[in-house]
Amino acid sequence: MKEIIKDENELTAETEISLVDILAILLRWRRLILSLTLGSLIVVLGYVLLLQYGFIAQENNSLQHAQASFRINTSILSLASSKEYNLFLTYALSEPTVIDTALRKANITTLDGIELGGLDAAERIFLVREYLINGKDTSGKDLGAERWIYRSNAKGESLQLDFRHVAGDKALGFLKALKETLEERCFEQFKPGVISFMQGFEDIKSKPTQSAIDSGILVNGYKKYSSASDFMEGRLPLLVNLGQAELIEMSDSEFTGNNEIGKKGFIFIVAVFLASLMLSFLAEGIRLMLNDPLSRVKLGLDDDLQRYDRSDKTEILID
Repeated sequence: MKEIIKDENELTAETEISLVDILAILLRWRRLILSLTLGSLIVVLGYVLLLQYGFIAQENNSLQHAQASFRINTSILSLASSKEYNLFLTYALSEPTVIDTALRKANITTLDGIELGGLDAAERIFLVREYLINGKDTSGKDLGAERWIYRSNAKGESLQLDFRHVAGDKALGFLKALKETLEERCFEQFKPGVISFMQGFEDIKSKPTQSAIDSGILVNGYKKYSSASDFMEGRLPLLVNLGQAELIEMSDSEFTGNNEIGKKGFIFIVAVFLASLMLSFLAEGIRLMLNDPLSRVKLGLDDDLQRYDRSDKTEILID
């Protein structure tokens, strides 16, 4: 009989795992890891293709958003400076006080479940700026460009506005109110420049010079002066409709875009990859256990040729 006694410290030292051991396990089970990961990728791509070609029914809730487009009246634009026009774009695209005024005019007190009615002016302005303009929720998380509620797009002299709301009439009411608010704000901004032009032209008209007559300044000036007078008296609208406000149907997938499916697919692939790593370590543990004589005896796979004394943590091998 031969006894080999291994104390607890020796057993612990033998069971320590190094980085080399981990890499060796991953290389040994690389086929399992690659097959599961590639399989999950194929599943995701197949699901996307089936959705795209309509083989899988996708539940879509019909949404509505209001859309309108308009531009500044060219007769007025000729009287304004680039500074005043840029100010108009700022009001329409990113001025929270203008948008908040339009919300109140349209009697909109909730936005996607966010209550506006009980907030004071400063809180409403903050919420409009962060939620509608900057696309962030109340916690500061970026909602992404596809989760728009208010969207504006300036192209040249035209401006397109979109607004989404649960109620289509509320959405249309907002765009109407926003246009009215823009006209009110911009009238005050354009007014000084128009008055300055009218006063300057009246001076030229009262004392016309030959050069002014020959260059056509007086003829063109009369046309502009007529437009300026109509503008000051409210007969000339500041904004001209390029497209009447209308409701547009859209599905959930059109509203959220394909990014949501892409994100879920990526998460699924990563989860399968991590699971394959865990399975590789589990498989390696099973392999080692089946190759260990003592473990095989405990599992009843071999005859009882070995004893293991648990009380003093010693292993006794008997020849």
